[in-house]
Amino acid sequence: MSQFWTLGHILRRCHQANIATWAATVGSVPTAPQYAVLTVVAGTDRPDMQDVGSVASLDKTTLTGVARRLERDGWILRYQDPGDRRRFLLKLTASGAIALRQTAPLAAEAQIAFLAPVPSQDHERLIQLLRQLCRLSATPPSGADISMAAWQEMTTSPGHLIRRAQQAHTAHWQAEFGQELTGPQHSVIRMVGLQTRTTHSRLTELAALDKATLSSVVNRLVQIGFLSTQTDQHDRRVRWITLTNAGREMFVTAQPRVQRVQAELAAPLVDEDRPWLQEVLEKLAFRSGAPEVDIVTTGATVSPGE
Repeated sequence: MSQFWTLGHILRRCHQANIATWAATVGSVPTAPQYAVLTVVAGTDRPDMQDVGSVASLDKTTLTGVARRLERDGWILRYQDPGDRRRFLLKLTASGAIALRQTAPLAAEAQIAFLAPVPSQDHERLIQLLRQLCRLSATPPSGADISMAAWQEMTTSPGHLIRRAQQAHTAHWQAEFGQELTGPQHSVIRMVGLQTRTTHSRLTELAALDKATLSSVVNRLVQIGFLSTQTDQHDRRVRWITLTNAGREMFVTAQPRVQRVQAELAAPLVDEDRPWLQEVLEKLAFRSGAPEVDIVTTGATVSPGE
């Protein structure tokens, strides 16, 4: 197991890998969240938006967008509960049932492809530990009008569990750092700090951020005084990124707080399961091998980031 990458960072890479595998296998429609909503609605009699969001692990804003898209496509109906006008109920249409039936084998194929780097005999243990990491019970949440079949289908899907685990990490991170620093911002600060200086293209690989997101993160960190950029003297197409004094201070002082976030995330797991899970998740995250990082020794203790 690598000591360089944290559980939170690995989960984000796993989520990215799952999205890519889903797109390559299923296509762009339905997306994994859309498929989750269709699955929950199909397996439950008259579910409301709140219960569907809870089981599909979608916040209110995201669920509303997903539901509107599915309704526009004619796959679900949204209607007010006659007994409580504040509640909106969801119902699968005939077209939605056909779409779900056609997508189900592709979704299963996508999950098999996602788990391909992991030996099949380890799949059950992986799912069990992800459920523990997400603090999921064996039955639907108390008060949720959701069928047991729908709950089990969601909570045994590795892609769904990875997304839930990443959401749990984000919640722990926000509880620790609030608006002070995001996970991706810290990942960039750390990768720059470990190498003294680096470039946008290198950070895209190391921080696992697409170009647009990375540019936004770097610009923000420059704006608040944690990073500085400079054009290369010999190649004006290259811009070097370095830490400022304030950025270097954040790089060092954030480390114990980052470690605390990771510890809180992994708290449901027994000690012997933690390295095993990390090793398996790294196989899923680094399907083509982990990127090399040239660490410059600065005298500071180096801990896993994000």
